[in-house]
Amino acid sequence: MDRRHFLNTVITSSAALAAPLSAETQAAPAAGQAAAADFPVRALEVHSTRMWRWKSVENAFQLMEQLGLNTLIFHQNDLPDEIVRPSAYLSSEVMFARWPVRAHTIDNNKQYIRRVIREATRRKIRFFLEVKELYWGDGILDLHPEVVQANQIVCPTHPFWWEFERQKYTELMEEVPDIAGVIVSPGTRESKATIATHLCTCERCKRYDPGTWYANLFEAMYEPLKAKGKLLVVRDFAYTKEEQNLTIDACDKVSKDIVIALKNTPHDFYPTFPNNPRIGHVGGHPQWVEYDTWGQFYGLGFFPCGQVEDIQRRLAYSKQNGVTGVQLRTDWEVMSEGSVFNSLNLLNLFAGAMLAQNHQEAPEKIYRAWLSYGLLNSLEAESSQGATVPVQPADMDRLRDMMKASWPIMEKTLFVRGHVFHDDGMFPESVARAFDTMVSFHGRDDWDPGASKRVEPTEENIEAIIAEKEAAEREVGRRWAACPRS
Repeated sequence: MDRRHFLNTVITSSAALAAPLSAETQAAPAAGQAAAADFPVRALEVHSTRMWRWKSVENAFQLMEQLGLNTLIFHQNDLPDEIVRPSAYLSSEVMFARWPVRAHTIDNNKQYIRRVIREATRRKIRFFLEVKELYWGDGILDLHPEVVQANQIVCPTHPFWWEFERQKYTELMEEVPDIAGVIVSPGTRESKATIATHLCTCERCKRYDPGTWYANLFEAMYEPLKAKGKLLVVRDFAYTKEEQNLTIDACDKVSKDIVIALKNTPHDFYPTFPNNPRIGHVGGHPQWVEYDTWGQFYGLGFFPCGQVEDIQRRLAYSKQNGVTGVQLRTDWEVMSEGSVFNSLNLLNLFAGAMLAQNHQEAPEKIYRAWLSYGLLNSLEAESSQGATVPVQPADMDRLRDMMKASWPIMEKTLFVRGHVFHDDGMFPESVARAFDTMVSFHGRDDWDPGASKRVEPTEENIEAIIAEKEAAEREVGRRWAACPRS
């Protein structure tokens, strides 16, 4: 099936016709409108190896300019360690004697990132790195084995780390001086070492105050960034409410200048979850809010799922609570050829960008701007994408209606009474895994007390769950029956 055949199939199998829209195309907001924007910081985030492909970066730049986005974020856990050694620990002599491949890789990566920053600067776009800490590259543990415990667990509270972090970010500021700042996620389980996992059982770790640990990390990063006039942004990504609060509250011990970046929903990007409870409650720090436009938890890849109305609701809430920045994630780190740039979910990026300009923007204008831009093929890898496929005015209403209809169906399909039961869109390997995912891993009870009672295996709950799935099936059937046939 070629691209046009695929898109024609999608068009003819979309939802029922609604009131017609004007055939005139409406352009997305231009960068020149930035001064009046509701959210001064409007960021596009690249979270996968796409950041190392110039075509993907160039495509992002072009759409950012069209949509008035003014900040580019590269999100990779170990990104600073891909740009600096640091030399205070790993001299050229040591690197080329023991780790020559890493030495060459760092030199190449550094030049590439500098090129990205130059291009961003030319387009009046700021550039940030997003990372997780603690992280380190090859050679550090060999040279400093004292941080490794007898059970081979790396101790996150060893005093070495605070000097290491300070040296790393001092060198980063020297090597990429035009960077705007660094965003860090310290409270996840996704870094190489963190107090949040409680894996190290040494006496120091047993006695260490977690809030002090976060503050020590932030201070080690903040000082070299602040010295060069750069921003430190602390991201609230945490698996529990306790770790989220520890992370955010520790910023007060360092500086009110630290920006707090909050996912729009707690823990992760779950559209069925309530608003993140810390939005508007960050002790006077500047706030940014992050939204996943691709759909890691609501239909990434082939399956389209529009979130225009949800994004508008979330950003209105953010605006009311003093948020000044919006981050729009466009992909996911474990997938290299998929993103909003080969998905109908590109609609959600248009929505996030246009609503960041004006959170009261008419949804119809958002749909029309996306459709006027053209469609991309979800059946082709992003690196193989050509030009967008134009949408004829006569087909725009049906595509709009299909995207509007998608979320009410996906909500009943990919979630169980509001709970996440799947593994990023894939069916779990067992019923036990599904229950563990719902009630433990994603932990809705932490943010919505008592929520797990809705999925306990009782007769009443089982009937409600089956009814939910049957309702989704009926909705698909109703939409299909109403589709015009060509």
